[in-house]
Amino acid sequence: MPFDGLVLKAVEGELKEKILNGRIDKIYQPEKDSLLFVIRSNNRNFKLYITANPSFPRLHLTDFEKENPKTPPPFCMLLRKHLTSGKIIEIKQEGLDRILKLDIETYDEIGDLSIKTLIIEIMGKHSNVILITNEGIIIDAIKRVGSEINRYREILPGIPYVPPPQPDKSSLLELDASLMEKIRNSKQKISKCIMENLMGISPIIAEEICTRANIDSSKPGEKLSKEEFERLYMVLKELSNTLKDKKFYPNIIKDQNGNFVDFSCIDITLYEGLEKETFKEINKTIDVYYHRKEELNRISQIKSDLKKVINSSIEKISKKLEAQVEEFNSVLEYEKYRLYGDLILMNMHLISNGDEFLECINYEDNKVIKLPLDKNLSPAQNAQKYYKLYQKSKNTFLNLEAQIEKNKEELNYLEEVLNSIEISENQEELEEIREELVRQGYLKEKNLQKIKTSKSMPHVFTSSDGFEIYVGKNNTQNDFLTLKMASDDDIWLHTKNIPGSHVIIKTNKKRVPESTLMEASILAAFFSKAKNSSNIPVDYTFKKFVKKPKGTKPGMVIYHNYKTIYVTPSKDNVDKIMNNKKRD
Repeated sequence: MPFDGLVLKAVEGELKEKILNGRIDKIYQPEKDSLLFVIRSNNRNFKLYITANPSFPRLHLTDFEKENPKTPPPFCMLLRKHLTSGKIIEIKQEGLDRILKLDIETYDEIGDLSIKTLIIEIMGKHSNVILITNEGIIIDAIKRVGSEINRYREILPGIPYVPPPQPDKSSLLELDASLMEKIRNSKQKISKCIMENLMGISPIIAEEICTRANIDSSKPGEKLSKEEFERLYMVLKELSNTLKDKKFYPNIIKDQNGNFVDFSCIDITLYEGLEKETFKEINKTIDVYYHRKEELNRISQIKSDLKKVINSSIEKISKKLEAQVEEFNSVLEYEKYRLYGDLILMNMHLISNGDEFLECINYEDNKVIKLPLDKNLSPAQNAQKYYKLYQKSKNTFLNLEAQIEKNKEELNYLEEVLNSIEISENQEELEEIREELVRQGYLKEKNLQKIKTSKSMPHVFTSSDGFEIYVGKNNTQNDFLTLKMASDDDIWLHTKNIPGSHVIIKTNKKRVPESTLMEASILAAFFSKAKNSSNIPVDYTFKKFVKKPKGTKPGMVIYHNYKTIYVTPSKDNVDKIMNNKKRD
C-alpha cells in the first residue's frame, strides 16, 4: 500500500500523542535523502525517521538503528544549527494530503525566540524535506529543485516556499453533496472516479471501497443503481468516521510463506485468505514493514553484486576451458608421432632423398600406412622430427589435461557459490560468502562494503522420525557440517553432479528409517540448483566415506561407497518438512 493520505493521518495522530511538545536532541542524516531525529518527550527518547527516497518515501517513529556517515552532510549540519534543542509545537497534515508540517520553536543566532517549519512532502519521486522560516522563506531542502528541473516550483534557499499544486478534490473528512454528484454523473469506472475526486486515496483504497460496497470497480459511476449508490455513500461515511474517530486497524498482510505483501491502517478485505499481523500503532507497522522491505532490497543488491563477480569469473574460465579443450583435442593422438618415428627408422631402406611420403607396414596392425615426410630432411632427421613432436605433444597433452581438470573443478566450485548466494536469506549468510570470495581471490576487500553481521547458523530440521537434519547455507557451513560437526556414522547427502548444500542426518548410531532418508534427500534437492526440477538424483553415504582432498576449495569433497535416490521437491512435501524446522 502506498504511503497515502489515510496512512499519514494515522501517523499524524500518533506523533501528536508521542512527540508534540518534545525537544529535538540530535539530528542525523544516515542516507543522502533520509533524516533521523532523536526527540526527548515525556521522559522518553523517540526516533523520528523521515525519508524522501523516491521508492519508499515516508515518515514514522522507528526502533531500528541507522548507520550514520562519519562526516555529517551539509543539510544535516544546517538542521542541527537551526533545530537542535527546538521544541515541536505543532504537527499538522493539510487535510488528507501527503504533506506534514512540524512547527519548531527555537532560538535564533541572536537569542530571539523564532519558529521554523519542517515540511515533509511524501510524493513519490518528487518527495522532499524542506525547512522554511516563519515568513515562509526556504532555508534549504534535502533536495534542491532548480528551474531546469521544475520551472513552476523552484525549491532553493532564499526564495518563498510554494506548496505543490492542489487538485480539486474533496476530503473524506468532509463528505459533501458535490462529491456524490460527481460520482453519480461520472463516465469513468467507479474506482478511478473515487481516486481522482477524493484526497489521499490510493488505488488499493479505491478498490477496497468498491469491495466493501459490493460494487464492480470497473462500472461507470453513472451506471450505478440506487442501491449501489447508497451502499457506496455508507462505505465512504464509515471510512470518514474511522478517520475522525482515529479507529485505525494497523496491520501487515503476509502470504502463505510469511512474506510481506502489504500494510494498511485499515482492514483491507481485498486480501481475504491471507494472514494479517496486527499492531497497536501504525508507526510500528510502517517501521516493521519497511525495515523488512529495505532489508530485502539490500539483500537483493548484495546478491546481484556477488553474482556479477562470480559470473564474470565463470565467463573467463569457460572461455579459457573452451580454448584448452580445442588444443587438447588437437594433440590427443600424440602417440602416432612416436609410431611415425619408429616406422621411419625401421624402413629407412625404403626412403630416397626427396621423398614426400613413406608407405610401409604398420607393425601395430600389420596394415599398410602412408605417412608424410619432409623432403628437405634425411630419413634420420625426419624420425627425430616426429620424436620431438611426440614429446612436445605429450607434454602439452599432460599439461592441458591437468589444467582442464583444474578449471572444471573451479567452475563446479563457482556454481556451488552461485547456489549458496541464491539460497541465502539474510546478510549474515551473504557476508560469509563475501569473505570466502575474498579469501579465494575472486573479490578484493574494497569491491563490496563489508556488512557488520554475526555468524550465521545452518538450517536444522527435525524429521518425522525425530532425527535432526542439518543443511549448510554456504561453503563455510558445508565444510563445518561435513568435516567438523558430523560423526563418521552420520549420513551425508548431496545432489549428484549438481551444485547444492551439504546435508547431514545425525544418526546418534541409530538406524535411519527410509522416511527420514527421503526427507533429507528432499532437502538436499530443494537447497540445490535443481530445486525446480523433478527426479533429482541425490547421493548419500556415511560421513566416514567423505574426504576433502588437500588444497581443494571450500565445500569441495570426494566420496565413495554411496547410493543414489531420486526425489522431487514438490511444494507440499517441502512445506511439510519446513514446518518441522528447528532453528537457523
